[in-house]
Amino acid sequence: MRVVRGGVSVTTVVNIRDLRTGWEHDSRYIYCGRAGHGLDGRYGNRHVIGWCGVCGTRHRRADAIAAHRFETDTRYVNDASFRTEVDAMRDHFLVCFCFPRPCHCDNYARLADYGPSGFWA
Repeated sequence: MRVVRGGVSVTTVVNIRDLRTGWEHDSRYIYCGRAGHGLDGRYGNRHVIGWCGVCGTRHRRADAIAAHRFETDTRYVNDASFRTEVDAMRDHFLVCFCFPRPCHCDNYARLADYGPSGFWA
């Protein structure tokens, strides 16, 4: 299941429904969905599809992901503690309910692998 680009492992987004029981006890997996199902939502996207109470507007999937990207990119640049957390996601599996559809976990994977510049970190 590990994705490799040019001989280097990269951060990979996976769907929670595709994982075996006990994945949450494996340090290679980081849950990035919203709180629920007995899991914390530390890395969940606070921008929802539909009416978003954060923005006060209606989001389509792409809008919610874009709002999350703006927030995470800004925070990554300005918050050293957050940057350390995201960098620690590199070469891990990011778990959500959306994959294979686009989701905010793609933002974390991009930051972990490339940083906000889009170049290999």
